[in-house]
Amino acid sequence: VGDAQGEIIIGIKGNEQLVYKGNKYYNRGEISGKIRWCCTRSRCKAICYTVGDEIVKLKDVHNHYTPFITRFTS
Repeated sequence: VGDAQGEIIIGIKGNEQLVYKGNKYYNRGEISGKIRWCCTRSRCKAICYTVGDEIVKLKDVHNHYTPFITRFTS
C-alpha cells in the first residue's frame, strides 16, 4: 500500500492498537513476518498487515462509520 503508515497507541486495557484513517485495529498475531490487525468494531471485517512501521496490505472496507478519535495530551 505504498508509504501508508498508521500510528501505534496503547488502548485502555494496555494493549497495542493501530490507528489508520481514524479507525482502530487490534493485533491479531503474526503470520509470515507480517502483523495482522483487525478492526476493533464487532463484526467488521476490515484488516491490515504491517511489516515494521509500514502497512503492506489493507482491506479498508468497514461496515460502520469512522469514529472520531479524541487525543488527550499531558
